[in-house]
Amino acid sequence: EQAETTKKRQREEDLEVPRDGAQEKPKAKKRRGTTGSKEGDNVNEDVNPIHIDAPKEDSVAVEDDDTSSDNDDASVGSAGPKRKKPRIETSVGQGEAGEEDGKPSRPENEKKGSQEAQKSNAKPAPATKKQAPLNKKRKEKELDPVSKKILKIVKTAEKHPDDAKKQDQVCEALRKYANDLNTAAKVIDLGGLQIIAAAMKTHEDVPMVQAEAIGTIADLVWIDAEHGERVTEYGFIDLIASAMERHGTHPKINKLGCGFFRTCSYEKVNADLTKKVGIAAVIAAMKRNPRKSDVLKEGSAFLQNMLVVYPELARTVIKRKRGESEDDGIVPILVNALKNNDKDAKLHEAVCGVLANVALVGAGKSAVIKAGAISELMRVLKNAASINGEVGLKQSVLSFLTLLAADDETNIETMLQSDDVLEDTLSIVKEHPKDSLLLVATFGFLKVIAGQNQNVAADIVRGGAVKLIVSAMDKQAGYDQMQIAACALLAVVKHDGSKTSISAAKRVIDAIENHEDDASVQEAACHALYNLATSASNVLPFIKTRDVRETLTKVKDHHPEDCAEIVDELFKIASLRSSRRS
Repeated sequence: EQAETTKKRQREEDLEVPRDGAQEKPKAKKRRGTTGSKEGDNVNEDVNPIHIDAPKEDSVAVEDDDTSSDNDDASVGSAGPKRKKPRIETSVGQGEAGEEDGKPSRPENEKKGSQEAQKSNAKPAPATKKQAPLNKKRKEKELDPVSKKILKIVKTAEKHPDDAKKQDQVCEALRKYANDLNTAAKVIDLGGLQIIAAAMKTHEDVPMVQAEAIGTIADLVWIDAEHGERVTEYGFIDLIASAMERHGTHPKINKLGCGFFRTCSYEKVNADLTKKVGIAAVIAAMKRNPRKSDVLKEGSAFLQNMLVVYPELARTVIKRKRGESEDDGIVPILVNALKNNDKDAKLHEAVCGVLANVALVGAGKSAVIKAGAISELMRVLKNAASINGEVGLKQSVLSFLTLLAADDETNIETMLQSDDVLEDTLSIVKEHPKDSLLLVATFGFLKVIAGQNQNVAADIVRGGAVKLIVSAMDKQAGYDQMQIAACALLAVVKHDGSKTSISAAKRVIDAIENHEDDASVQEAACHALYNLATSASNVLPFIKTRDVRETLTKVKDHHPEDCAEIVDELFKIASLRSSRRS
């Protein structure tokens, strides 16, 4: 009797743990937040990469099973609260997820089956021991209440395979349990993937079944990226791509389909599994639905992430099929999305992320410019500047414009034709004085256009930019990228010799002293100091002070390759001007 009691207790403890190593109440994984940012700038918050409509309030009529002694009601209400997407950096070369090389892979001891799954995502794998019928491993009456409800839902689907409405309700009901690590694992362990796959195959022409099934699968992968391999084993990648094609202009199916692939793009192992099929399916969906903002938004976020991990895909994105006109290409469609959706800042941000990564390739940059992106970007920037907020959009547009303006006087002239471009850009600095990432993007854009146009270099100073730069350097003295961007801008503008010039020189010396081991800061600061000394005569006495000369000598000794030449030039200027005065 004591032995039986011990065995029973062990079985109950086993049932409380859905899989090896899982905690009883695990927390959802945290994902980091978009595009060239520093690792330290990543947003350490939950990100919901897929915007899925909440399930209906209808409940699933679950039939009682003779083998179960549980009489709990298995009806399911709406899904849990939607998770907000945090602000992400969208500079050139970074993914919407925030990782330059994609998410890190799982530990080697957790990767079993990934190689086999990658070989084919179309053929469902046979049930493994983990998916063995429950009654062969333990009695159903010993299941916990949640597992009993999930099992009843699964059995309802198995008893009514040809009832489309039942299958729709089953997928909707299972989706409720996909929003928690613990219950999502139970959905998979109790046969949820099998019945969802069967529903998609049996009712492939029923939109409501396809939509709910895709939404449920996307949620299962989102809550735990390791579910991606299990989803692949049951052929969901091809099933979802086929559903998107079969229901080519159905807004919800194509939105959720793009959202599923977007969810997979956050983890390298899942991105590898969906790479070939996902890219083709998403691009085709966006081309079929050029005016449906939700489809374009989810598709753009997916493409942005994939282009960061696989830059070579840029040529695939801009490639047109035989018989397609230039206007049917994905680049013109995205540029038109900027034009036709003035109030959708999130769509604009996602589109800029894709186009910026496409423009990193020579042919991609030409395609973007030819499609008229610059004029639309300037219009978006002007509209965004007048909005209080939308920081991500402003940053994304400025980073994209910086890329297009680099070493291209023609593009800069096109940008300067926009009314009040400098005023709009400086207003962003005034509105967001504490936002380091946005300030770095703004200073970078101003530096590029000022470096190519002397009139702009003078206008920036007259517009009060130096004061804003000094303030930003002072308030964020410890942020190296801020100091680099600010010094780079100070190195190209025409200083007027006012008190602001002295303040700028002092902040530059502070940057040198605060970041003495950072060669990039040291080099940028020395160039800024050189420009100040040559264009603002009142800065020269400051440079000749003993403390400053000692600081510059130290820079020369510690960073000879980066700074020796420019420091010698500074000392030379100081000596020449002193001799002339004497």
